[in-house]
Amino acid sequence: MKHQQMTTMVYSNLIPREQIVTVASGVIRRYRQDASDQDCEDLLGAFLILSKYLENFFTGDFYTKIECTEKEFQQLNAIATSYKNTFETWSELIGLSPTVIRYNVRLTNGFSIICNEIAVRLNGKAAEYDREPIKVLGIDIETFSSVDITKCGLYKYVESDDFTILLFAYACDDKPVQIVDFASGEKLPERIFLALTDPNVLKTAFNASFERICIGRYYGIDLPIEQWECTMARSAMLGLPLSLAQVGKVLNLEDQKMTYRLVFKLYASVSANGVSSMAEVTIIDISVSFSKSGYISRFFANGMSLGTSTDNIFAVFNKRNALLGNYIQAEMHNKDVGFRILAQKLLAKQNPHGFSNEIPWGMVPRIVASGKAKCSSSFASFAQATIFDNSSLSISRHSKGRFLITLPSEWSKYELDKSGYVMVTGYGYVEGGSRPVSATVTDFIANSFFVVLSDGGAPCDADGGFYFEIKVY
Repeated sequence: MKHQQMTTMVYSNLIPREQIVTVASGVIRRYRQDASDQDCEDLLGAFLILSKYLENFFTGDFYTKIECTEKEFQQLNAIATSYKNTFETWSELIGLSPTVIRYNVRLTNGFSIICNEIAVRLNGKAAEYDREPIKVLGIDIETFSSVDITKCGLYKYVESDDFTILLFAYACDDKPVQIVDFASGEKLPERIFLALTDPNVLKTAFNASFERICIGRYYGIDLPIEQWECTMARSAMLGLPLSLAQVGKVLNLEDQKMTYRLVFKLYASVSANGVSSMAEVTIIDISVSFSKSGYISRFFANGMSLGTSTDNIFAVFNKRNALLGNYIQAEMHNKDVGFRILAQKLLAKQNPHGFSNEIPWGMVPRIVASGKAKCSSSFASFAQATIFDNSSLSISRHSKGRFLITLPSEWSKYELDKSGYVMVTGYGYVEGGSRPVSATVTDFIANSFFVVLSDGGAPCDADGGFYFEIKVY
């Protein structure tokens, strides 16, 4: 069930557009006498977005987070760039899995005063409308569902997991039509939401059963049929068509139902009798599908991201942690392989076998040294050793089956005895026998540790040795 919440203030849902423009233009020109109609339109656009997310227009010297959409922030950014000394915008990349972007604004004192005065005046207008009881609420909605309603019917259509309402248009009595863009995150005004279940408010729609069932499913509320009136049924009673578009034509209404037609014109060179000419071919009403793809190039106040999607991206951005302070987070990965540098972890993923399921990320071990030691009753040496800084390890036979590995003295600053660990695996057999050798690490103190070879019991000499890895966790 979706819970209806009131946004900070969406004036376009409460007051006719022309009144909003009149009020805002008057206030803007009080403080900017040379403001043109376009200036007023642009600054009003910024105000209408900010008023949805800011409880206080006086942000002071600090940036304030706003929960706006990317489209709204791009509009704010364009206005802030064009009109200096109004407000500043700042976008911050927080994370990529999932993508999280924080949008921030900071208003100048002058623009804060303008916005506050517009809000005070519009709040008075909104209060006037709120005092008037709603008698008739006209409704029209635009919806989406992956289920084909013509094949499966209305109930299957709304029961689809991806069913949603995109646009909600309404009119209170004879007042102007208002449109709420659900797809962009706008919410229905509380007054209108409450009217949906108010038995004293008559709800009307053309083919009202569609609106009633869709809205009830979207909000998870019961909408009694006796509170609704179907204007399509009224049209039928008057002998009018059952199509909204046809009713508009028959009654010659000024506002007709909107229709769309996609037209392509193709031009081709045609040759006939040795003479070339251009022929025009018009294609009307074809089926078109759109796919979203392209190259992403985004720069934020704290970093940047490049790629074609969040599954194929390179990004570097600064983050802040209460304990660690500022640090850089970086990601570079495609669908199958990649790296992530986090605050205190290095992660990697790899899909060498091309599995279709999602690949888990794993921690990358920090191996400071690895290799192979050869041991016997009379000597010990490294058959091979790889060390991260190209320094040298030493190995010596301490006693029967016990071998001392000493780390470089300069590694003491790393305190590997506290933050590191050693993995060893024995190879070969007990000296002069056929039992396999096992290896164990003991006494990791300061810059050295012992490796003990045994046959599962007491230490023993061996024809073999051990493999080792020294790691940091």
